[in-house]
Amino acid sequence: MDYNVKDFGALGDGVSDDRVAIQAAIDAAHAAGGGTVYLPPGEYRVSAAGEPSDGCLTLRDNVYLAGAGMGQTVIKLVDGSAQKITGIVRSPFGEETSNFGMRDLTLDGNRANTVDKVDGWFNGYAPGQPGADRNVTIERVEVREMSGYGFDPHEQTINLVLRDSVAHHNGLDGFVADYQIGGTFENNVAYANDRHGFNIVTSTNDFVMRNNVAYGNGGNGLVVQRGSENLAHPENILIDGGSYYDNGLEGVLVKMSNNVTVQNADIHGNGSSGVRVYGAQGVQILGNQIHDNAKTAVAPEVLLQSYDDTLGVSGNYYTTLNTRVEGNTITGSANSTYGVQERNDGTDFSSLVGNTINGVQEAAHLYGPNSTVSGTVSAPPQGTDLE
Repeated sequence: MDYNVKDFGALGDGVSDDRVAIQAAIDAAHAAGGGTVYLPPGEYRVSAAGEPSDGCLTLRDNVYLAGAGMGQTVIKLVDGSAQKITGIVRSPFGEETSNFGMRDLTLDGNRANTVDKVDGWFNGYAPGQPGADRNVTIERVEVREMSGYGFDPHEQTINLVLRDSVAHHNGLDGFVADYQIGGTFENNVAYANDRHGFNIVTSTNDFVMRNNVAYGNGGNGLVVQRGSENLAHPENILIDGGSYYDNGLEGVLVKMSNNVTVQNADIHGNGSSGVRVYGAQGVQILGNQIHDNAKTAVAPEVLLQSYDDTLGVSGNYYTTLNTRVEGNTITGSANSTYGVQERNDGTDFSSLVGNTINGVQEAAHLYGPNSTVSGTVSAPPQGTDLE
């Protein structure tokens, strides 16, 4: 059943605070067992509901928020908001919520006219607790002008699908996947965010990134990383297709993670390396076009190195092991040093197989005593024998 927010008093005139009316429609749908809450074209201003964890609008089991399309239906934070808001739209804190989501609308954080950290979408149970949200679907949603994160599914969600959406001009990351289990991000675009385009973090596992694009972000195009807490590392992550270009740091960074595959992507024009593997194990870099990186710093196109966290929260040294670099076409820029460089820091058991490497000072430079190169490269690497 559909619930039109205008039947509950929402105006969508770009001036009135419609938060109470929209929430009333959501609550009515929930009380009836579920449904779609529809926002016709217009700009719906909303204010904070109370505490940061209350956000502005709270979705519940079996309730979906739907608009008339990105840019046609806009939910925008009111001018002068001066408190932290963990999700303009979110699930309830500390409640396991399932079968809900949002589609065909824009969230606008009104960054220029508000104060404190504001996130666009947020869902999840509670930090450090065993509960989880389940079966979340977000489609064709634009999130812009947040002072914090664009999309921030968080603290254990099982089976979230986020597709055909856009995050841009946000103060932190465009898209976050924080403790996501079995979910998918596909056909999304992140651009002009102040930090990373996509940030896959904090125990996320069995997760697929397919045909996403990140460009012009201040940090990395895409990062897979453990984060600052001493938790299980992200693992079993597939990054398939898409493009990562013109970002301030690396195109793709894999840090303190296990069994990550990056394949069939176009990675170019980034400030530092195209791909950097940093304290990770079992990473595969397969069939990518990696070219013309190192735009703002002298760097290899692909960098393999270990991560020293002995003074960090874990107290461990994370050695990069068992990286496979196979079937890639790697072409350097004027600042590129090597096609593939392995640092002399314990990194080992790297396998370079059948790559085409051109336009660099040296094709490969490997220090690991068990690392090998085979197949066609443009120049003999130092310290190894071509087979």
